[in-house]
Amino acid sequence: MALSHKKLQRKNLKKQKKRKQVKAKKYSQIASPSEWTIDCSLVYEHIWEEGIGAVAIVRRSHDGKYILGNYLIDVWALGLKDSFIRQADPQDIFDHLKQQPMKQESPSYCKALILAACDYSYQNGLRPNINNKCKAFIENISCSRSDFQFEFGKDGKPLYISGPYDGEIIPAMTV
Repeated sequence: MALSHKKLQRKNLKKQKKRKQVKAKKYSQIASPSEWTIDCSLVYEHIWEEGIGAVAIVRRSHDGKYILGNYLIDVWALGLKDSFIRQADPQDIFDHLKQQPMKQESPSYCKALILAACDYSYQNGLRPNINNKCKAFIENISCSRSDFQFEFGKDGKPLYISGPYDGEIIPAMTV
């Protein structure tokens, strides 16, 4: 005998509820990348002399996956100019990082620099280009911002040097 319409609806709702519970349980067992071990944290060696450079944080999961968090910082004018997170093979990540002279820094130094760059962007009336995933990636790194002092700007004042694509970036960053 066929089920009535109401019984069929109840049955389907019960199935959907069970699927959601199974899915939630499955995803709750996976650690988010912000909980993965920090493999290395690097800063572009000449960031303060050249005015721009990357901060890179590499995290490794227990099963050998790697994720790179890359934050482009303009210390002379824009603050945090760009950021992204990318999962990749370890060799690809380290090949990418070898393209620039990078120096090892503590994760707390890197986080403090990123947050200070965001503050500098806001001080100059700009919105830092950082999304929620990039924020979450560094969120659980312990850091006392008072431990690090950064001086942004060139000789204490913002110095903006236009790049080839900055005509598109500046309006998007304006608060």
